[in-house]
Amino acid sequence: MDQNTNSTPAAPNNQPAQNNQTGGSSGSGGSKVGLIIVIVILVLIILGVGGYFLAKNLFKKAVNVVTPAAQTTASVAVGTRTPSSARTVATGSTATTGAKMNVQVAIDAVKYPNGQVTDQMQDTAGYVAKVLMSSSDSVDTIKTYYNDLITKNGWKVTRQSSSGANNYYLEFSDVNFDVELDITRSEGYDTTDIDIRFSGDNITSSGVEI
Repeated sequence: MDQNTNSTPAAPNNQPAQNNQTGGSSGSGGSKVGLIIVIVILVLIILGVGGYFLAKNLFKKAVNVVTPAAQTTASVAVGTRTPSSARTVATGSTATTGAKMNVQVAIDAVKYPNGQVTDQMQDTAGYVAKVLMSSSDSVDTIKTYYNDLITKNGWKVTRQSSSGANNYYLEFSDVNFDVELDITRSEGYDTTDIDIRFSGDNITSSGVEI
């Protein structure tokens, strides 16, 4: 007896094979993270360089602001007259501070110690001050005194002359004033007249006591 064996064919596997995408996603995610890290590093580098130059620029501006003030403080040049608020005028061992030296300071430094003031005038005949003195010393003695005084104080003789033994004329100057000096003993007199005249742009007669 024939037996018909009906073999049922196996149903075809129509389900598509699933692709393993895990590896691809991992690689893409890693690239993005790396790109972000590179961008962050670049931003930090740019900010760092920019911050450096910004700080440098601000420092230079601060230095430029401070430097002129420091230069102004030390701007007084050697050999020039200082501003009136800071000028110190020296005459021998004396010194005054101010716009101009009072001529009385010069008078006290120049007048003859062994003599008497007989007259003192200010702002007369083109001079800031004029002092007349009398002394019992000879012309030669007074002449020697003034030559020594000029050397001691470092004053400069600009002119000198004499007429006999009883007359001597002398001009000398300090950095602040000029002096003209006449020493005369008239015939028949036992005293010597000393005529001292002061001039100069840096002395004033204001406040001189007559």
